[in-house]
Amino acid sequence: MKQIKLILTAAIFLFVFSKTANAQLRSLTQNELFNKVANVHSNSPYYKGDKPCVILFHNNSCPNAKKMESMLTQLSKRYGNRIYFYKVNVFDIDDMVMDALEIEGVPTTFFIRGNYGGEIDADDFEGLTNMETLEEYLDWLIE
Repeated sequence: MKQIKLILTAAIFLFVFSKTANAQLRSLTQNELFNKVANVHSNSPYYKGDKPCVILFHNNSCPNAKKMESMLTQLSKRYGNRIYFYKVNVFDIDDMVMDALEIEGVPTTFFIRGNYGGEIDADDFEGLTNMETLEEYLDWLIE
């Protein structure tokens, strides 16, 4: 009986771990951004994902971007099975992409729900925020 209990506990642990192990803040290159999210150079961009996503535009030398990255990494463990979490270093993308997305500073965070009425349903903000505000945005994504 103890052996069955031990096996069942191990199976539950592995199932839970496998769900959270894949949750992370994944780095994207410009090409991956176009392939996984949307091609911003298109006349009618659409979201390509199968669930909502968060995209943090950052650079490695910005303290506020590092704080946002840390908070989003933590939240990816809780929301990662329902939301994709991405980060893009602004030094790795073209100025035309920055202009198209209207990114004027870092950190800038986009929250994309999906496609509605032929347009991408999204919201974004620039700068540092707190965990509570991020959770409100994430809850909005999955409502």
